Amino acid sequence: MDQAILLKFIEKCQEILDQYSKHYQQTKISTVFLVGFTGSGKSTIFNFLSGANFQFNGKQMEIINNSDNYSKINEGMISITKTPNYFFNKQNNHLIIDFPGFQDTNGNFDQLLFDLLFNKIVTSGPIKLIHIQKNPENYIPNRGMDLQQFMKQLNNPKFSLLLNSYVDDLSDEELIECIQEQLTQARIKTSIDKILVLRNAKKQSLKEIFNDNSRKNLWSQIEQVKENKIEPQQLNQSEKISLEIQNQLLTIVNEYLVLLNENFDQKYKNLSEKDTEDIIKNMQELLDFVKNGNKKTPYKWYLNFIAICEKMANNLSIKIQIIDGSKISQKYFNILNSFLILFLAIISWIMQTRLQNISQK
Repeated sequence: MDQAILLKFIEKCQEILDQYSKHYQQTKISTVFLVGFTGSGKSTIFNFLSGANFQFNGKQMEIINNSDNYSKINEGMISITKTPNYFFNKQNNHLIIDFPGFQDTNGNFDQLLFDLLFNKIVTSGPIKLIHIQKNPENYIPNRGMDLQQFMKQLNNPKFSLLLNSYVDDLSDEELIECIQEQLTQARIKTSIDKILVLRNAKKQSLKEIFNDNSRKNLWSQIEQVKENKIEPQQLNQSEKISLEIQNQLLTIVNEYLVLLNENFDQKYKNLSEKDTEDIIKNMQELLDFVKNGNKKTPYKWYLNFIAICEKMANNLSIKIQIIDGSKISQKYFNILNSFLILFLAIISWIMQTRLQNISQK
């Protein structure tokens, strides 16, 4: 995995979480999470809700009032939304997030991104989860199997469904009733809180579908969507993420321990009495921390470990060249805490073995 790409994505995740915290401190906000398969029209809907206006350029629909805040849109089946995007609606205190298309044709990378942010955001508190589905006709595509596949990733599936690009003759109410019957037959109706409809826009109907009134109406429906506490059940790439980050963090931790181990004998002999007392205190602090530190979260554990090691290195006059790497890893940790369940157990065993060697010297 390209670490630079992963770090860039993580920083975008942190930006969204910071945005959430910023607005949440001021007033209670509702978080709207838009998900959907690539080609569902999810980013177009996000842009529309964010204030975008559209026109047709040939057969391609494009944004008139371009903004860096809008998501890139593509009519094809290849996702071009590689990082999440967000828009805060001050009028109704809703933070809406456009999430990268998942399970698309680009391979595992988009799925990896989906796992990372989906797990982080849906476990941060109640959200309005809206699954956008391209639904041009009067029946659920693929007999609802796509929805069932999505629901398998949730422990308590409860979300709303937005039927996009409808072109048939039923009214919205008739279509919703028809779809509800099919959801009942597929035994997934109880998981759907609310069904929303957005009709397909052609050149002659563009202004009828995408105008200020329809935008207000869609927002009004979203305001009525229930917030639910979502619990992810199985994230496809979580094991891969966990191993990737654990390996990087284990490398950093091991480098600190090797550095202390290799320099301890030579540096310790030349210490003053006061410095000797300090380093003994540092060593005892590190030993106690390894024994009892698993009571902390992995992130706090890592920060404390780095702080103690740097204190020891400073007292031993050892030049640390690992600091930059440890700071980068802290960025990983802050976002990926939930993927590091096994980290403390693994690292405690490694550290106890290495510290025994140092303490016996």
